[in-house]
Order: sequence, then C-alpha cells, then structure tokens
Amino acid sequence: MQSIPDNANPVVIVMAKAPRAGHVKTRLCPPLLPSQAASLAACLFQDTVTRAITLCPSVLVAYTPDDGREEMETIVPSGVLWMRQCGQDLGTRMTLAIRSAGQQGFSPLVMIGIDSPTLPSTLIVTAIERLANNEADVVFVPVDDGGFSLIGVQRFVPGLFDGVAWSTATALTDTLHNAIALNLLPMQLEPWYDIDTPEDLARLYRELNCSQTAGDYAPRTYALMKEYENFSNYPYAE
Repeated sequence: MQSIPDNANPVVIVMAKAPRAGHVKTRLCPPLLPSQAASLAACLFQDTVTRAITLCPSVLVAYTPDDGREEMETIVPSGVLWMRQCGQDLGTRMTLAIRSAGQQGFSPLVMIGIDSPTLPSTLIVTAIERLANNEADVVFVPVDDGGFSLIGVQRFVPGLFDGVAWSTATALTDTLHNAIALNLLPMQLEPWYDIDTPEDLARLYRELNCSQTAGDYAPRTYALMKEYENFSNYPYAE
C-alpha cells in the first residue's frame, strides 16, 4: 500500500436510509418480513459506518429521510459527521453530498452505500490512495449488476452523474462516459457485489459462513442473519 500525502484530507461518505420497516430492503421481502428487512438494514448501516471509521479519519453519513438522523445516531459510534440527503433522484443526492463534503475541505471523497458490508477494506483504502496520489481522478468498484459499490473523486465535478440510468445495467458505463467527457482519468478496482435481491442475500450468507474476514467486517449482520430461521431455510441459502 502507498501512503496518503500529508496534505490530503480524505472522507468516506456513507449514503443511508433510516432503517424503517416497509421503506428499506423491500426487494428482500420475501424471504424476509418487512421488520426483519429493517433490522438487516440497521445492521448493514452499523457495520458499514463502524468499519469506515477504522479506515478513514473522517466519515460523513448522508441520510434520508429528513427526520432520520436521531434514530440513526443511536446505533453508530460518535464522531460521525451528518448531512441530510437532498434531491429527488439518486444522482442529484450523490452530487449534492459530494459537493457538500468538498465544500467542507475534504479531498479525496469516497462514497459508499450500506449494501456491500463485506467490501474489502483494501479497496476503500486503495481508492483513497489512488486519488490522493493523483493516479486517477475518479475510482470505481464495479458490481455484477452493472452499477458500482464505491465511487471516489479527487474533487467535486459537476455533471458526473448527468443522465445516468440508475438501477440498470448501464449505470457504471454511463458514469464512465461522463467522466471521460469531462476529461477525468477513471480507474476501476476489483469488482465486488451488493445486496439487492434474495440471491444476493444468499451469497452474503454463504460468504459470512465461510470467511472469517467477512464475519469480522460485518459482525452485526452475520449475527442477525443466523437468527433468521425463515432465511436459513430459504432455498437460495443452501
């Protein structure tokens, strides 16, 4: 691993929703009940933020809905920065979160969600280092469905997310095209996966059962999933 220059001031931005039943992880119902999906989202959020704190000196949670901060603050360590998500679509919310973090003096800026709880720590650190050392202007960790689980930039760049078809197989490609059109140097790191469907959840369940490292990354998520009898009996979990 490289070192981060002394003049760098990195931040990890975690995009997250308040874990409320019927509003989070709805594509996982079934096999989960809405209340179980909300509990899972809470554990994913806790594990993601807790690990981000160990990897970067500053962590900023971009939260939604507007009244979600109070309940979310109670389940993560203190010292986290907070900002409300603004905008009607994902691209706008991501743009404004990155812009706000940049205005606070952070650089580079690495953004993740809570849907990849076992994303290797090396990928987060590498993204920070590549950006801080001017080896790339924008860094991605692709996921299998055509999107990305991490995006990092040296600085806020207007237009990076313009016209991106979110939640489709072209989300990463669209963003890459924008980056090139904006004369940015992109870099893709090792691909990973995120948790959107029951099949994804089963993959996570298997990984957590087989990998000590994965269990260390997401201990709350692992403990909760082991409690879900209806999930452990679900065919995809075999």
